[in-house]
Amino acid sequence: GGASSCHEDDQTVELTIVHTNDLHSRLRAEPSPSQRNPYGLGGLARIKSLVDGIRAKKPNTLLLDGGDWAEGGLAFSVDAGSNMLRLMDAMGYDAVVAGNHDWLNGPSELANAGERAAPRFPVLGANKDLSSVADRARVEKAMPEYVLLERGGVRVAVIGLLTDDLVFRPFFRPGIITSPTTKAIALTKKLYAEKAADVFVLLSHNNF
Repeated sequence: GGASSCHEDDQTVELTIVHTNDLHSRLRAEPSPSQRNPYGLGGLARIKSLVDGIRAKKPNTLLLDGGDWAEGGLAFSVDAGSNMLRLMDAMGYDAVVAGNHDWLNGPSELANAGERAAPRFPVLGANKDLSSVADRARVEKAMPEYVLLERGGVRVAVIGLLTDDLVFRPFFRPGIITSPTTKAIALTKKLYAEKAADVFVLLSHNNF
């Protein structure tokens, strides 16, 4: 989509968002031809090639993931998602949000996975209450609410929202998942009032 920056010359800057979600540690494509992959699609290598091609033509590109990048494949059982974060870092992701399958081991273990991988991008999660989590400060640092990015002079605020699903709330204990809409409204108003961004992007692992 197009977004105008706030420069006095009123220059229009085109922003391109490339989005993935539900990768579930599927590093390679399913065997092809097969019923699950009749067209020979998929795999992180193909995503990387596609993104590189887009960025070569459109330099003001953001690569974002909407969650569930970890659990679901054999690689997750090795280190709870650290290897996936390392690969996504090599692919050039700018920000990801934690999906419900990413924090199945709880918020502290998600922080552990992030610390082991040390990606250059943030793993976002705004709508959370960590007041009962023993290592609250560490988890907060590992899972910020939003990130401010810049492309072509345009300041972009990316807000990440965790899954608000009754089935998966127990896995986040002792942390608590709070209302995603309430948090999104509050954060947007705050950042807008502070003139922190020209464009707001909601990165949400919710079904609305």
